[in-house]
Amino acid sequence: MSGAPHVERAAASGPPLGAPSVTVGERMSSPPITVPSDAPIGIVPTLLERHRITGLPVVDPTGALVGVVSEVDLVRLPTIALELTPRELLVRHVMSAPAVTVLASASTALAGRRMERHGVRRLVVVAEDDDLQPIGVVTAADLAKTRPAGEARGGTDA
Repeated sequence: MSGAPHVERAAASGPPLGAPSVTVGERMSSPPITVPSDAPIGIVPTLLERHRITGLPVVDPTGALVGVVSEVDLVRLPTIALELTPRELLVRHVMSAPAVTVLASASTALAGRRMERHGVRRLVVVAEDDDLQPIGVVTAADLAKTRPAGEARGGTDA
């Protein structure tokens, strides 16, 4: 399971006149807590519990984003573990790839649509000038805090 992160760049389209604009950068957690792709899978539950999070960006030895590992991926462990011994089971064997990403300058509305479209609950925020450099994470819970009451969902994800 490998591949380049799923980065989509949206055309700059602001909110309706008079509507407040909240960016992903204002709501993301930064810096991201990451895990190396070649780390033993046993470290993941420890990191998730210690930091009270449900998923981690996965990076290669150069720090480039290669995927995401989450609690959902850990649920699949019994099936994957049948093929490998516990010592052989690494994060890269379990992670989901490619990571679905967003830029810090994107609107929270765009991020929410992207999560919905890809069926994920978190996006890795990447640097504006490097699609492989994780700079933060934004979750569905982060976005839920930003939506004003009565704000309609809609629009398209460019």
